[in-house]
Amino acid sequence: MRSQETITPDYQSTREFYEHESVWRYDFWHAITRRRIRRLLSRLYIPSGSHVLISNIGSGGETYDLLPEKQIHVDLVVSRLIAQRGIVSDAMQLPLKSECVGAAICVGSVVNHCDAERVISELARVVRSGGTIALEFDSSDGLHHLRTGLRGTDAAVVQTFYNGTTVGLTEYSVQHIINIAQRVGIHVYARDSFHILSAAGLALGLPPPLAALMAALDPVAQRFPKLQLAGSNVMLFGSRS
Repeated sequence: MRSQETITPDYQSTREFYEHESVWRYDFWHAITRRRIRRLLSRLYIPSGSHVLISNIGSGGETYDLLPEKQIHVDLVVSRLIAQRGIVSDAMQLPLKSECVGAAICVGSVVNHCDAERVISELARVVRSGGTIALEFDSSDGLHHLRTGLRGTDAAVVQTFYNGTTVGLTEYSVQHIINIAQRVGIHVYARDSFHILSAAGLALGLPPPLAALMAALDPVAQRFPKLQLAGSNVMLFGSRS
């Protein structure tokens, strides 16, 4: 299934939104998201002696306990970079030399606020051959689309929630993102998803704080092959050819 509609990034509005300190006080759903991302990133292989590029427009200077002294942070909001070695930029035009890092991390649904192909192409450009890439995004394959007719669409513009605020973003299917990665020379070797049954809770009309409680059952859901990538969020790990 395909949808040609995507959101045109509005960097000024995005920057202003994330400059408010209240944004960084995560609601229950996104606190779970943050913990799950941290746990998944602990699996990331980092080549010896390499630098890690964190290209997180939405996670502002978070190191995820991955060799913080070797990280280069890229973010739209300068206030989130004060304590880090950082560059103010968007993820679609990274001001970095080609093949300059050994690993790249792009999480916090950054890609959902951008042109996915441009972001992934930039990640492939700056990572050296043999390096690794971790990409997390909001997926259209999630069970939250059980009743919307959008499940599995390549790109679907949706309205979602964040700290009590309604925000618009473009969700992508897992296969669509994998196809883009393959075109730019990234081999996806592992994938995982989370907020599986909590996404189903949203589809059933539960409010996000209540639906989020169902994320505790994700390990049970992942025992069933058809549910393993049915979460609202997906993490892909890839290697640069």
